[in-house]
Amino acid sequence: MAAGVGQPTISGGGLPGAYTFTQFHFHWGKNVNEGSEHTINGAKFPGELHMVHYKTEYGSLAEAVSHADGVAVLGILLEVVTADNPKLASIITGLSKVHDANTNTTLATFALQDLLPSNTLPFFRYQGSLTTPPCNQVVTWTVFKNTLPISAAQLEEFRKLEELDGQLLEENFRPVQPLNGRQVLISKI
Repeated sequence: MAAGVGQPTISGGGLPGAYTFTQFHFHWGKNVNEGSEHTINGAKFPGELHMVHYKTEYGSLAEAVSHADGVAVLGILLEVVTADNPKLASIITGLSKVHDANTNTTLATFALQDLLPSNTLPFFRYQGSLTTPPCNQVVTWTVFKNTLPISAAQLEEFRKLEELDGQLLEENFRPVQPLNGRQVLISKI
């Protein structure tokens, strides 16, 4: 299926082409000391948002995962702050309707741009893999140095979600992996 008219895309910033947005998801831990799949200077974060895009020329995520340059993921680290982040309100409200793994809901409309840090420079870039099996080595990662604020209360709503067996979904993140010779670049400010 080809990208539809009006679907969000990203390009530039050193990406090897245009990429079409397909989905976003969050990773989190059971406490504020873990949950991110990336670190900055060894610092862990309580969660991470991934905005997944496939290379537009491949037409779909299913096709893109078979190409070395097929996927671009924007990684946004979550940082706990005192006040609720109103830009997350639609998502947080939706979470209260899907605690059970067999439920779904429709979120109120919001701008995807609101999920990005207020300043997207600088960012880190490297070639890596998907963080869920089969962990295909097809991802151009962009991880922003600046974070997305989230309150402890908002983060707690994620921790109330349940897996299919009824257990709390408290840790849905992959531990940080070794670089294995990968070069991590940083953008100009």
